[in-house]
Amino acid sequence: MVVSIAKSVCNAMRIAYDRGFRSAAFPIIGAGSGSYDTDAALGHMLGAFTTLESDARVVVMRFGR
Repeated sequence: MVVSIAKSVCNAMRIAYDRGFRSAAFPIIGAGSGSYDTDAALGHMLGAFTTLESDARVVVMRFGR
């Protein structure tokens, strides 16, 4: 799951860059229907973002019930 989360972040940000987007919003990948621990998934996402060179604004949304 960890690799999948990081790849999803990197792939989405590459698409955003290729299309000239200046911002992107993400849910916490894997924490919904993937049933992965929310805090762990968020940590993996944040780790993936730190590996990217981008000046795009990124917002990560945490949905509640």
